[in-house]
Amino acid sequence: FSVTEAGWVHFSHLLCDKSSIASIHASNHKIKYLGPQRLPKGVGDLMKLNAHKNKWEVSREKILRYHFQHSSNMQEFFNISLEVLPHALSWLGRDCYWKGRENTGRTPLYQFLRSHPSLFESK
Repeated sequence: FSVTEAGWVHFSHLLCDKSSIASIHASNHKIKYLGPQRLPKGVGDLMKLNAHKNKWEVSREKILRYHFQHSSNMQEFFNISLEVLPHALSWLGRDCYWKGRENTGRTPLYQFLRSHPSLFESK
């Protein structure tokens, strides 16, 4: 069968709805093989992510890659309560244990920390 470009766009949206963190988390993290056909790069990248056994890590990786890839989305962390902030930052910078993968959480963590120098000022 042949899939149109519009079809691949819709399928990519199914694998990773980038409209919000909740939408990314609710996206499909299980489909990992569509047969021997050549996949568009974006769909192929998402399928490679889905191949990982730990689906919580797949969801985290998609959120880090597709939601926090732009520093403007760091606004999500600006209004987090001080009780939750350490847990959110830990989640953001946690090491990724995928073979051959860099830790995609470190750049957003760095961006957040640079934008909040007051967290490190002594009183």
